[in-house]
Amino acid sequence: MKRVTDLSGREDSCPEPGYETGCGWPVAYTLEIPSNWPSGVYTGQSDTGSSGSTSKLLVFVVREDQPGSRSVILMTVAANTHHAYNSSGGKSLYGFNSSNGKAARKVSFKRPYGDQGDGSYYRREHPFVKWADSQGYIVEYATNVDVHRDADLLGHYSCCVLVGHDEYWSREMRDHLDSFIAAGGNAAILSGNP
Repeated sequence: MKRVTDLSGREDSCPEPGYETGCGWPVAYTLEIPSNWPSGVYTGQSDTGSSGSTSKLLVFVVREDQPGSRSVILMTVAANTHHAYNSSGGKSLYGFNSSNGKAARKVSFKRPYGDQGDGSYYRREHPFVKWADSQGYIVEYATNVDVHRDADLLGHYSCCVLVGHDEYWSREMRDHLDSFIAAGGNAAILSGNP
């Protein structure tokens, strides 16, 4: 969709307690989403260009400007769960991948994913996205943070699809989904824990 070159970069660590407060890195580049990009799950790939370097991914979701204008189906990406398991900066909400085996009580969205850079999107959600696309389904996308923030979002759709391992929900998210269903909306829950 877009290639950006000639960015100067540097390697930064995530200072303590970056897992909780964010890494505090300066902004190196801001992507303004063109209006012709459809709603979807996008990945950016960084490459330092040096030999032996490893690429990192950046996963982001583009919401439809006019929700429900292209599709009656909304799939939410489990951003909360991805960040709960993210150990970047030393800790996650789980002891098994946290420093000293002690889980954090709070984690920040302002840090990169500590693995290959996709949270667990490719393992947990991408298979559904790929399947839906191969079957000709037109789907709009949002994150579960969008469902938390926007009480009216689900009302633009007939069906909300949850896939993967979507286990971290706020009270508002659950209330918004319950209200959507009570008003005649459908939920396809292909996930555990919501």
